[in-house]
Amino acid sequence: MTDTNLLPEVLSAAVRRITGGAADQPRPPQADLSDRIQDAMLSATSVAAQGPTQVLGAAPTGLGKSLAYLAPALLAAAERGERTVISTESLSLQAQVVDRDLPLIAHAVEDVTGSLPTGAVLKGWGNYVCAATVSATIEEISDVEATTPEQLASLLPGLQRLTEFATGRKGIIGKATVRAFLQGRTPTVRESVRATKDAHVLIGTEKVPALPLFRLLEQTCATNDPAHHDIHHLDVTADLWVHASITASGCPGTANCNFGEVCAPAASRKVAADADVLVTNHKLLAIQATTGAPVVLGSKRFGMIDHLVVDEAHELPRIVRDTGAISVSGQRIRSLSKRINRIVVDSSAGDDGFAVAESVDHVLAQYIAARGGRGSAVVNLTENDMPLQDVTELIIEWAKSARGNLPDPATISRHAEAAKVRHLASDLTELIGNVGSANKTEIGTARWLDAENLAVKMSPIDVGPMLRANLFKATAHEQWIDDGLIEDHRLDLDGSYPVSVTMVSATLPDGFARQAGMSVAPVVYDSPFEVAFAASALFVPAINADDLAALTGLGGRFVTGQHAAWAAPKIAELVLANDGSALVLATTKTAGIAYVEHLRAALRTAGANHITVHSQWDGVPVRQALDDWRTDHHSVLVGTRSLMTGVDAPGQTCSLVIIDRIPRTAGNPVDDARVASIMASSGMSKWTADELVYVSDAKLLLQQAAGRLIRRATDTGMIAVLDPRLLGGTAIAQKANIRQTYLSALTHMQHKLRFMDEATTWLIEHRTGFEAA
Repeated sequence: MTDTNLLPEVLSAAVRRITGGAADQPRPPQADLSDRIQDAMLSATSVAAQGPTQVLGAAPTGLGKSLAYLAPALLAAAERGERTVISTESLSLQAQVVDRDLPLIAHAVEDVTGSLPTGAVLKGWGNYVCAATVSATIEEISDVEATTPEQLASLLPGLQRLTEFATGRKGIIGKATVRAFLQGRTPTVRESVRATKDAHVLIGTEKVPALPLFRLLEQTCATNDPAHHDIHHLDVTADLWVHASITASGCPGTANCNFGEVCAPAASRKVAADADVLVTNHKLLAIQATTGAPVVLGSKRFGMIDHLVVDEAHELPRIVRDTGAISVSGQRIRSLSKRINRIVVDSSAGDDGFAVAESVDHVLAQYIAARGGRGSAVVNLTENDMPLQDVTELIIEWAKSARGNLPDPATISRHAEAAKVRHLASDLTELIGNVGSANKTEIGTARWLDAENLAVKMSPIDVGPMLRANLFKATAHEQWIDDGLIEDHRLDLDGSYPVSVTMVSATLPDGFARQAGMSVAPVVYDSPFEVAFAASALFVPAINADDLAALTGLGGRFVTGQHAAWAAPKIAELVLANDGSALVLATTKTAGIAYVEHLRAALRTAGANHITVHSQWDGVPVRQALDDWRTDHHSVLVGTRSLMTGVDAPGQTCSLVIIDRIPRTAGNPVDDARVASIMASSGMSKWTADELVYVSDAKLLLQQAAGRLIRRATDTGMIAVLDPRLLGGTAIAQKANIRQTYLSALTHMQHKLRFMDEATTWLIEHRTGFEAA
């Protein structure tokens, strides 16, 4: 370690590598953020530094956040042997950090220090290929056994021939046909002339599309590259992925598996344990935050961690709330009972479970009726309400008995069946714990009865304390202390040690520091895209009497269900004016599908056959749809909220972003409880607290969606928000303060347009100028 601050040199070396030598200095905001992060890291680990150990940064797109946090993290590894966890929400950013940014900046650190720090990705167990599951799937569709990695790899030629065979075929492909190909034979197969559906195979009673399954098995049967055997390196849908992966609870462990020596998730964990920087996802952090288990920080498996960096931090509180949510219902018990009956034939546990489920339904229905909640979808519960009190022991006794009656997975020869038993045992254990949680109200949580589904539900609300207790510090294991990894000055009385915490995001909602448990105010940086914004436009359509009639119902109130029919032709008109190159973002799946159908028909009618419309509902992996859209500059992509964040398509592909309406979440118990919590802690009125939750969340998502347009300094175009409630002077206009809150997410666009002819003219002129350039 040197007393000289080498961070400026590392930043300069990284910029030279990024630009190919065209520049050698970071942007001033980038350097400022990086300095703050380094200071926080030093304050957390050095007795000489006494500054804050936290950084909260609102760093807009284009600032270069990853360089700002990777440079001090990798330098801390090279100089002081300190390790950092970096977490992202989106898979695209995770891939960018791991595959591009981290290696480049690590070499910049090497240029300056002579030491090359390392990085690794850490994902959940079920994100990786399980060779044993691949083998079990092949056996299920062919009766061909492969009990070693070598035998599994030997099936590759047959799987390749199967893929060719299934291309363009219809109807079922039976076991005998699959087996023949895998054994090197070419069977004579006649295709049914009456078959109309694409080729499929049977796995149990499930009909599985044959071609994508064969492709998946072809990609995963070879086990020589476990590092890239994960869902994010393969083109696969979630419903197919279960045939090539396994959950942590279903895994027997590498010591008890024929494929343990090539286990991809185990291999990934060995690499992560040796890495200086671990790149993970918010879901793993959320599991640790809600359970207190040392999933990442404080884990003996992964070793001591000194620093935590959270990118896309605005999503972390929501993911923690979702991860900590539980539901106890008769339907959940019925589902478990069905699984028991499929596994244990000669047991009464399954039938007993159905009886328990009926009792739960009956008790909850009576409770709802007594509370006068028959006409409402939600019945909020107070700390004195215990709707499951009369059936708690019944549920727990049944779950324990059912778990005890399951066969020992070690005695089951078929991998898939053994995994089902392990997974079922884990789910029964989880139910036992959830029953206790559902019966009591804890500080910072909300409980309610879902009257429609007869379920008791609970969710964390105030997740800041969870984050502070379970992520902002970690247990100091004796071995780490004995090895001198933790100096005495870092240890707290409870045997834990604090880590430095950096949270950054392009956008941060109001009150985020409180939500995330941070003790510092955010540092807000200016966008580097001001010139691009000045050349871009915002279109919010003004409405006439006919529009008002189309959008309203009785009493002149805005009717959400009528909006899509009104917006669809306007979307088509804008897309045609822009000659495609658009991203259409719908607030609901129903509306999105309607836009796809209308847009395709309108383009055919207009003869614009060169404009292809891709969507989230085309039956292909979303990543493939995104790739197809990016490579065809005239195409259009239609999706819902999941595409409002994390989609990056700079250049010609996306010069028009259409958002159908304000993405405000409908009223729900979790957000209502957040409102109540703010009211109780701050004395705010319900309306003010409501704005801090529902309106602020909608503004954040609107800002994220609008951010899909300009991804680099040379990008320009139009954001169209087809929600006339954003404009004043009409019967459906929202309150002025709410309108201004939403519009504040969009006002950086220079040209403000209100009429369709203005918008289409602007798009045509913009496109013409772009093509001329």
